[in-house]
Amino acid sequence: MSKTTTPPTLPELVDRARALAPLLRAWAPRHEASRRVSDEAIAAMREAGLFRIMQPAACEGWDMHPRALFEVAREIARADTASGWILCLAGVHPWLLGMFEPRFQDEVFAQGRDAVVPVLSGGVGRGVQVALEDGTIRLSGRWLYASGVDVADWLCVMVPVPGAHGEIEQRLAAVPRSAFAVDEASWQVSSMRGTGSKDVTLTDERVPLYRTISWPDAQRGIYPGAVRNDGPMYRMPLNAVFALCTAMGVVGGAFGLLDAVVELGRKRIANATSVAQADDRYNQIELGQGAAQIHMAYRLILSDVEEMHDQATRGQPFTVEQRARYRADAALASRMALAASTRLVATCGGAILPHGPVQRFFHDMHGMASHFLLQAEVGGELYGKALYGLELPPNTRL
Repeated sequence: MSKTTTPPTLPELVDRARALAPLLRAWAPRHEASRRVSDEAIAAMREAGLFRIMQPAACEGWDMHPRALFEVAREIARADTASGWILCLAGVHPWLLGMFEPRFQDEVFAQGRDAVVPVLSGGVGRGVQVALEDGTIRLSGRWLYASGVDVADWLCVMVPVPGAHGEIEQRLAAVPRSAFAVDEASWQVSSMRGTGSKDVTLTDERVPLYRTISWPDAQRGIYPGAVRNDGPMYRMPLNAVFALCTAMGVVGGAFGLLDAVVELGRKRIANATSVAQADDRYNQIELGQGAAQIHMAYRLILSDVEEMHDQATRGQPFTVEQRARYRADAALASRMALAASTRLVATCGGAILPHGPVQRFFHDMHGMASHFLLQAEVGGELYGKALYGLELPPNTRL
């Protein structure tokens, strides 16, 4: 896609995503069987510009309101949970890359291209070894859950960097995908198989410091890329945006499951009653209430991101209580979507096929909802502590 292309409107982007849905539905079983999203699916999403939505304008991106990504991601996830998960996560990361030094931005977005960059920041490093030498980091280690590594351009990994006085600072380090060894056998799971969230390894890789940012500073809104990118998006709480993007994967999958249940119900005759499922009053009630609950979860996510963007536009800081609420809301939206989907699946009786779309959406949603940012009990505790004005645990991600 040319860097001179005029940015599309949100309705145009949603139409592009919907146009991809038939292909993504057809590819979904293949993604699950091969344990990765296909090159064709990512190429189609890139051609539609879906990874440019939150790419900085200074790097030929569209720098759009995050609601645009959320609405588009819903359409992708309702067609294929694996493709939707990659877009929900990697689609927001160009915004994070806009926080890095301009020198690195010019590398990753060279000549106005887009970028697919997984970020491994949730404590998933194993045996990480770091040495600081002459303005570079010598880095070795293993990281789990590299969703989309097979189609990535770069990866960002969390690393503990030693300071001059023995202190340790957590930094995100950006490394070209070609530098990583991928453990192809590592992703043997019962759900989210199509995301290809495999283990990756670096061995004595040298990373220039300009390809890193301080994680504590980024969470506070302090970042070297501010000399170039400082719009409302860059004043929004980083972890809140990440949590809501993650929840949108679950909610988008719930819409896909809803579509599959409706399609099945139009054709199915209940064995016990010999009545068409669509004509059964109980089934209609369950379908209507489940669908309304999924829509409620979706609207909660959109409401939060609208509120955040509006407040950031006004330049008003976010309180700890607000940040905790966004984290709790993301988990709540995920749980509401999961509960509604469980309710809908129960109406299908014995018609869930071993490899059908209902089964695939259902087990993928359970896997996505287990993400650490979506743990409802953790989110609820943090919000409750914040409401009481109590001290939050160290390293809380808000």
